[in-house]
Amino acid sequence: MSSTGNYYRNRPANHDADKPLLSVEGGLDIKCPVLFVRALGDSIVTDELVNKMGEHVSNLTLKNVDASHWLLWEKPEEVNGHVTEWMRGQGLIN
Repeated sequence: MSSTGNYYRNRPANHDADKPLLSVEGGLDIKCPVLFVRALGDSIVTDELVNKMGEHVSNLTLKNVDASHWLLWEKPEEVNGHVTEWMRGQGLIN
């Protein structure tokens, strides 16, 4: 298995290590603007995961790309278009 696959096999340990963060006073809500570009063909990033993200990221922009996990290699122009559009909307570029 590749090192990328090993990352996902380690998810239970990562979850256990991060669990104490759930008890942080005031919660773990992310309030700054966040762009998440989702690969629709990625079997790891499920609808459930994406929906939960919205519960904790109040200023989330979600864009979908019809690609597998490697969306940056499969659809670079589309991904870069989403990033550029989002950055313009945030006033980061003209």
